Amino acid sequence: MRQLRSLVQVLSFDVASKVLWGVAGIVLIRFMTEPQFARYTLGISLASIATQVLAASFNRIYIIGHERLGLTGASSFLGFELMVIVSATVLSLPLRNFASGMYWYVAAVVCANCLADFLRTLYQRDLEFLRLSLFELGKAVALSTALVILVRTRGYNLSAGDVLATQAIVVLAASLAILIGRVRWSDLRKPAGAILVAKQVMQGKYRYLFAYFILLALFSQIDVIMLRGLAGSLELATYGAAFRYYTVLLLALSAVHVVLLPLVQNTRTHSELMSIFDKHRETLSLFVAIIVFVAWVGQWLIPWVDGGKYPETVLVFRVLAISAVISFAFSPHANLVIVSEDFRYLFGLIVLGLACGIVLNGLLIPRLGATGAALATLISFGLVNGLIFLRARRYMMKSRMQEYQESI
Repeated sequence: MRQLRSLVQVLSFDVASKVLWGVAGIVLIRFMTEPQFARYTLGISLASIATQVLAASFNRIYIIGHERLGLTGASSFLGFELMVIVSATVLSLPLRNFASGMYWYVAAVVCANCLADFLRTLYQRDLEFLRLSLFELGKAVALSTALVILVRTRGYNLSAGDVLATQAIVVLAASLAILIGRVRWSDLRKPAGAILVAKQVMQGKYRYLFAYFILLALFSQIDVIMLRGLAGSLELATYGAAFRYYTVLLLALSAVHVVLLPLVQNTRTHSELMSIFDKHRETLSLFVAIIVFVAWVGQWLIPWVDGGKYPETVLVFRVLAISAVISFAFSPHANLVIVSEDFRYLFGLIVLGLACGIVLNGLLIPRLGATGAALATLISFGLVNGLIFLRARRYMMKSRMQEYQESI
């Protein structure tokens, strides 16, 4: 029952926060010109990749291995992340032209997102799901309010830089307001602690997990990157618009992942493990019904929202909606594979998925544009999530067998 309450609690607050932020983001589709929205789509995509590589990857390692690796000092771990962020910003300067003038805005968003993700990690580690949910809701309210003010001020002259700068400032302020009381900032000035954490994280099999998260970040955004290189701004903006709606659909999946990783990490018996995934399956039919309804309504709602600027968005969104169903059904089982420390398998799998994504996008985007990118996402994500599910089933069977043998 505790797992179900946690899932429902996080999901409820996540729905509220993501709906607020999602609606605010959808408003941008209407008020930004096609070139500016294409730049914003690229900027958010690059920020997402960097955040996952520089924060989400390390933070999941922290949740899984903070006891095994002796990562008891949260301040030292944050210092390590900030050290990596600064180094990555400097080293990636030669590639700044690819960001279409968004480089420093993206860097600011990444820094803010990394602090917010670190705070989320502390809440997850301590199973403080209520505080996590309240933080996400408060951040969404602040972001939505700031964007409304920005839209009313700038109107149809809204630029990608305006939005990214506003997002960075709000997220940074919200995160620092809470982290001030949870982190010993004096430790951040001691590089020895950060260097020790780097050695601990990069040792042994955790290197494969880190590499997995790096490739996963690239895999999740390879469609946008290849659209940037193989298609025009209209196709990129069309895909970006559809992706905004798709992201709102994935709010439930985000909530599931937030709850499942620490819960699976703390599971001790097969019965407890099966109970967790049974609760997940109970929500699947509801999720599918919602997806079907939204995909049907989208044929009228989407043209009304974007004013008919991107007529292909409905089809692209429907393809992504199918991908969302597959991801919701199978991807949560990745938490079991991660907790089982099968990192080499995950690394090999994501290499396969990334290669598949690159080939499919290369073949389909020149022929079908944004729809081709959506189809490539559907197929490659379906492949990866399906194989993760099969691997997780193997661990479930192993867990059941061990529990049976112990009961004899």
